[in-house]
Amino acid sequence: RAAADQAGLAVVAAEEADWVAGTEAVARITWDATRVAAVSARSAGVVHAIRAEVGDQVSAGQTLAVIRSAEVAGDRSRLVSVTGAQALAAAEVARKTELLAGGVSSERDLLTAQQALAQADANLAAAQAELNMVGGGDGDSTALRTPLGGVVTARHARVGQFVNGLQPLFEVVDPSRMWAEVDIPERDLAAVAPGQSVRLQLDALPDTVIVSTIATISPSIDPDTRTARARVELDNPDGRLRANLYGTATIRGATA
Repeated sequence: RAAADQAGLAVVAAEEADWVAGTEAVARITWDATRVAAVSARSAGVVHAIRAEVGDQVSAGQTLAVIRSAEVAGDRSRLVSVTGAQALAAAEVARKTELLAGGVSSERDLLTAQQALAQADANLAAAQAELNMVGGGDGDSTALRTPLGGVVTARHARVGQFVNGLQPLFEVVDPSRMWAEVDIPERDLAAVAPGQSVRLQLDALPDTVIVSTIATISPSIDPDTRTARARVELDNPDGRLRANLYGTATIRGATA
C-alpha cells in the first residue's frame, strides 16, 4: 500500500461503461457546393460600375455590378417593336371579329388574324424572356444580380473590363451551412457508412466539439492518398466555421 501511495496509484471500484470503436480521419471545412453562386454576365458588354466588394453581405437579387451592352440595347429595341406589333395584331383580331358579326368579313379572315396574333404573342414573350435573363436596367445598361444571399467571396470584375459571359465575375456564398470533407483511409472504409455519427474537433476551435452524421461517401478512391472522401453537413448559424479550417473527425463505430 505504501508503495502504491508513493507511486501515485489509486484503487477504485470498477464501473461498467460503453466502449465505442472509432475511426479517426483528417477533416477540412468547405463551402456547401449547393450554396455557392458563380455570377457571370448574361450578355457581352463593358463593366460600367461595381456595386459590391469581397466581404460584403448581399441579399438575393442585389446588384453586384452594372454592365453596358449593345446586345441589351438591341433587345430592348426589339421589345418595343414586337410590343407594337402585338398590339396591332390584337386590334386586327378585334376588328375582324366585329366585321364577322356584321356579316362583312369571313371566318377565314378572322382565323388568319388570330394566327398573326398568336405569332405576335410568341415574339413578345420571347423578347421579354431575353430581357428578363439579363436583369433590370435602362437603355444599354443591365444589372448583374446575385441569385442568392450571402457573402461576396471573390470579385473578378473591373470597371472598363469587356465581359462576354464566359468568365465568372463574382462568387457569392451562403455560409449558413457548411460541409466537412473527411478523408477516410482505404483500410477503414469497411467500418464506415452513411448515417454514422461523427465528432469533429477543429484546430482553430480546440474547445468545441461538433457532432453530426456522414451524409455521403465517394464511390472512388484517390489514387495518390488512398482515401475516399466522406461529406458531413454542418449548420453554421453564427459563422464560426470557415472554409479550409482543418481538424480531426472521429467516426463512431460499433458499441460494446
